[in-house]
Amino acid sequence: MSGEGANYGRPVAKDNPEATIAVLYEGDEYGDELLAGLKRGLGAKAKQIVGTQSYALNADNVISQVTSLKATGADTFVIFALPKQAIQAFVAAAKLGWTPAEYVTSVSIDPAVMQIVHLNAGPQTGVGATSTAFLHDPTNPTQKSSAGVKLYLQIMKRYLPSEDSKAVAHMYGMMAAYSMVQALKGAGKSPTRASLLRAAQHLNITNPFLLPGLKVTTSPTDYFPLGKTYLVRYKHGFWNVIGKAFTTS
Repeated sequence: MSGEGANYGRPVAKDNPEATIAVLYEGDEYGDELLAGLKRGLGAKAKQIVGTQSYALNADNVISQVTSLKATGADTFVIFALPKQAIQAFVAAAKLGWTPAEYVTSVSIDPAVMQIVHLNAGPQTGVGATSTAFLHDPTNPTQKSSAGVKLYLQIMKRYLPSEDSKAVAHMYGMMAAYSMVQALKGAGKSPTRASLLRAAQHLNITNPFLLPGLKVTTSPTDYFPLGKTYLVRYKHGFWNVIGKAFTTS
């Protein structure tokens, strides 16, 4: 999580060095790590964070927090929140007339999130927001011809015909399952706990459900499976890849 937070801090510092930054974050280890990563990515610009507001995971809404953050006058709003609270944050900012540059954590870019935001606050809300992504998006027309999306839709049609194929959680599940199968194959014909662990520590997989240029790689000293990701921006109704894959840290 700290690495993802840094991935937002660096482009903010580079592209808008005079930014004043307000942060909404979940008040637990998840949110704390994202906030710490953001500060690390901002470097000397971290002093330009003019307001932070946390929320409890079981909070009914985050309207008061967003209201307080708007009052700081910040021109950049970073949303480190799960989908429910991310939706509330986008909607609250729009209804308050606050139009900052917006960044949102990758867990909240399922297509349904912005659909609900638009139903509650209009079609322009959230347009231009930035996040990170590593999975194919089956709803994005620029990705529908990819082998990964075609395979995904075939599997959904055959095994989960009653489920919503637009839900990115299904794509994530297939990505994880594909990696697990490759680890099992690497564990040998008669896998043991030790051989499976060894295989899981030496993955080097081109996973079809990941965006181009990304691989699942591990080592005995580095269990983090993804070393690269993409920045994405919400435009034309989809999260669109910006530029080249970059190394996460």
